Amino acid sequence: MAHTDQVASIPGRQSSGKTVYIITRGADTMDKFAYKYLFVEYKIRKFIRNLEVDTKLNGERTIAKELGISYMTVRKAVENLVVDGVLYKIPKRGTYVADRMQ
Repeated sequence: MAHTDQVASIPGRQSSGKTVYIITRGADTMDKFAYKYLFVEYKIRKFIRNLEVDTKLNGERTIAKELGISYMTVRKAVENLVVDGVLYKIPKRGTYVADRMQ
């Protein structure tokens, strides 16, 4: 029996005018994402799903260490989530869960 991969687009995320696609294989592993920062975005979105608004997240370097990837990759993912309105940042204070109803 042949293994078939599912292809799904990431809503709202476009790179150079092209929709970025991921290959899903069932597990929460980095190998199913086209780019590492998309994996980080996915992990953060999944993590904050049940958190209260205004909850402070760990620092970017801490998240990077937990995931075993570069903090610059985490920074890009966090910036994308800020642009999407999922998170907000306060300079020298941290990154927080945004009110998704606004």
